[in-house]
Amino acid sequence: MNEIRSGAIIVNKESGWTSFDVCGKMRHILGTRSVGHTGTLDPNATGVLVVLFGKATKAASLFTSHTVKRYTGEMLLGKVTDTQDITGRVLEERPVSVTREDLEKACDGFIGEIQQVPPMYSAKKVNGKKLYEYAREGKVIERKPETVTIAEIEIVEFSGDRAVISVTCSAGTYIRTLMNDIGEALGCGACMGALRRDAVGGSSLEEAHTIGEIEELAAADRLSEIITPVDMLFSYKPAFVADEAFTKAAVNGARLPVSCLRQRPLTEAEVKERTDLGLPAEEGDKSDYLTDPDSPSVRLYLSDGRFVGLFKSDGQEVSIQKMFLEE
Repeated sequence: MNEIRSGAIIVNKESGWTSFDVCGKMRHILGTRSVGHTGTLDPNATGVLVVLFGKATKAASLFTSHTVKRYTGEMLLGKVTDTQDITGRVLEERPVSVTREDLEKACDGFIGEIQQVPPMYSAKKVNGKKLYEYAREGKVIERKPETVTIAEIEIVEFSGDRAVISVTCSAGTYIRTLMNDIGEALGCGACMGALRRDAVGGSSLEEAHTIGEIEELAAADRLSEIITPVDMLFSYKPAFVADEAFTKAAVNGARLPVSCLRQRPLTEAEVKERTDLGLPAEEGDKSDYLTDPDSPSVRLYLSDGRFVGLFKSDGQEVSIQKMFLEE
């Protein structure tokens, strides 16, 4: 592990662990206090938790609302709880007479940009305090609706008062709240029974490992096999290389003229990652990312192959958005 100081490990979080618990365990395994994650999972939820360490922790803030996430969840119709999941206190039990077609129609009404009120039992902070802390004190705090995007809801199973749905959505979406709101649209109410996060961006359950598996790999000195390099977290962004004469300026995070940058061909790993994300294997000419100030940021590398960070163009020069270069 000594030779790899930054990166990401895709954890398959098990039920009963908080995201904080996972990070605590990973600090011990990795031997560093610099550990974070890209998005909280409820204690009873399972699945993909992207754990960052070293300089990669600075990437957490970049996993914003446009980051796509995919979940599979169990929806229990006819039951409303204070936590919006099965672990909470039952507030209402209502009769259910819902068909699959009814459920499909209700789900269709939540596709696209929607307004969602964060649940009281959540880690979202209001006035510096987490909502669940207020809830445990018996307080209900006014919450402003937030815009989230639901790209797809697929009904995987349906049996009268129970459904399993697959949801593709933006970061910041509460699946518990989505199920609760679908239940209200149906008139019978609903709460979440179980939840698994299947993917975050390009990180999927197929490449995730349980804490036990990670401990075994660490004991065998094989952690490097499952570490995702920092730059691969942004494999969907075009990559450019700074001319060797501008190495010192790039290392210092100085502004660089777009004329000193050249597009770097995709590596085999990037081609695979793009294919997994459903993106074209060949990227094409991305020079317009350097000349158009409205373009997203790009990855910048030194001529020796080292990843510097993410840079943003104003049309004439590029400036640092986030630096990840190892010293």
